[in-house]
Amino acid sequence: MTYLFMRRKVLFLALSVLFIGSCSDETTIFQDDQDAIQLEGSQSILNNSVTLDNAGVLDIFEEDQVTGNQARLADEQAGDYPLTLVAQVAPPTYRGNDLTASHVHLQGDYAYVSYNTAGAVYLGGIDIVNIADPNNPRLTARLYYTNADISSVKYDGGHVYAAGGVDAEKSLTATSNAFVAKIAVENGRFNLDVGIVYGFQEGFVATDVEITSNRVIVTSGKDGFVTRYDKNTLEALDDSPFTDLRSVELKDDKIGLLDAD
Repeated sequence: MTYLFMRRKVLFLALSVLFIGSCSDETTIFQDDQDAIQLEGSQSILNNSVTLDNAGVLDIFEEDQVTGNQARLADEQAGDYPLTLVAQVAPPTYRGNDLTASHVHLQGDYAYVSYNTAGAVYLGGIDIVNIADPNNPRLTARLYYTNADISSVKYDGGHVYAAGGVDAEKSLTATSNAFVAKIAVENGRFNLDVGIVYGFQEGFVATDVEITSNRVIVTSGKDGFVTRYDKNTLEALDDSPFTDLRSVELKDDKIGLLDAD
């Protein structure tokens, strides 16, 4: 994951409003299987995962419309551009498998980062990065999912909500591949002692998650659903099918969806 300081913020949203109908399949809620979850116990690995080697103003390149070649805009002032590279976090490696960052959510003094693995392997993770000092980020916690990819994360009210995919045929608890997990967090670290609550819904993989004051809203990819859960219990309340849902955003009482179809 590359951590950037942005002087200007630009938000691009692709939204389509929908009305969520009645629930077609009841989502089952399970407590977690602790064997599938591991915390990184090495403080040395956490400390050494953050590097400042490439810190500085990012080079800006412009593509020649005729040749297709890129050239640095040497004549421009660095201050004209909004991005400065502060630090980089090395992605997790687990038993020889390299994980890839899939999503980041910034909230308060922390950045929450999700990871998945390319191909047929189900392997993911979540990082918590302390960014209270923007020029000196620190990796405070890392969680590995040994049987699941994590597509998206959102922090709210002392919990990380993680959307992802698991091989339901090989899981003792999963009723479908798409899931959302509710994980307790305290002071930048995961608290697994209180357990993790899961909700499952139809779809190949949960792709995004959003939080309201009393609801959790999850999209679940190809031939999947947008599903609303009770925030406290992750009990499914209602859902609506779509062709290929990639992302969800909230605006007041409306839900915006990005459908790849």
